[in-house]
Amino acid sequence: MALPFSTLLGLALAAAPAGPPAPPKPTLYVFGYPGCVYCAKLEAGPMKDPAVTAALAGYRVEHVDGVKELALRERYKVTLFPTLVAVGTNNRELGQLVGYHDAPPLARFLATHAAEPPAVGTATPDPVRPPKPKDDPTHPPPGLVIPKGFHWGYLPNVGWGLVDDKIDDDPPPLPATGDEPPPPKRPARAFPLHPTVG
Repeated sequence: MALPFSTLLGLALAAAPAGPPAPPKPTLYVFGYPGCVYCAKLEAGPMKDPAVTAALAGYRVEHVDGVKELALRERYKVTLFPTLVAVGTNNRELGQLVGYHDAPPLARFLATHAAEPPAVGTATPDPVRPPKPKDDPTHPPPGLVIPKGFHWGYLPNVGWGLVDDKIDDDPPPLPATGDEPPPPKRPARAFPLHPTVG
């Protein structure tokens, strides 16, 4: 037996949500892995703080096993755990917080990245950004001409930049007998590049 139209309409209206649908929330990926001490410490402590839980209300939170979810981990370039990645509703990364943090900096991070910046233009952005020289210092900036006798490298207390090829990056080997003094170290010649603003 078929139901009358008025009954079907009443059932449909009762099942429909009241009011307009809620706007989509940004996603917060919480990267960790089983056995991660600081991941468990973050979940048990700062993530339970009232200020943090209030800020988490503005996110759709997803816990990600960084060992099993390699594609997602590579997509957001996650190398340390725990790492929190805020992703907007347009799949653009809004920010990352790497490592264990207490409740105040965690709440600041969540509050700062809950609101998405306005979209520029009308094109849908690519969710995976190509690395920029500022984001990836391990590669020289595009267009940089490296002079002969230098290479792009890292020196402690200096950072990434042009490094003299004559510098031995490895420490000298220990003497075989222990009686000989180690050879004198050459002074480091490095020329860090600082981006110009303008």
